[in-house]
This record gives sequence, structure tokens and C-alpha cells, in this order.
Amino acid sequence: GRHAQLSPGPHNWTCRGLMACVALLSNPHSTGNRALLPGIRDYCARHPDVFHYEVEEIGQIPDAMRTIARVSPRVIVINGGDGSVQA
Repeated sequence: GRHAQLSPGPHNWTCRGLMACVALLSNPHSTGNRALLPGIRDYCARHPDVFHYEVEEIGQIPDAMRTIARVSPRVIVINGGDGSVQA
């Protein structure tokens, strides 16, 4: 499975100097993501100011959040269902 999907870019995964920096935490198993995730991955690949992290299971969320914290985003977006948000 895919543990982390990082969008490419010249930045060293920090938001300093960028107009906006978003960390996107995605659950690919969420019902809505099954159809939409390929487009989201494509979008993130074209926007280096978006740090995209995918988890395959709920147990990976603590590691994901530690990684996201190191990026120091201005905004964190949770892309998943109720279970992802509650975790």
C-alpha cells in the first residue's frame, strides 16, 4: 500500500516562503475517495505547495500527523470519512 504520497517540488517540505502551504491527509479507502483520489493525486503532483500524505489504515494516522507537523503547514485538510476525522 501507499504510506505517503508526496507531491514533487523544489521545496524541502517547509512552508516558509510559499504563498500557501497545505497538508492533505487522505484515506484512500474512504468511499468518496475511491473515485476521486486519482484526480487529487494528480492535483497534488502539480502543486508543490501541497504536502499529500495517504494512510492505508487508522493506525498510521499518528505517524502521519508527526510527519505533517514537521512540514509546519498553515492548513491541514483531512480527506476521508467520519472515521478518518474521529481518529
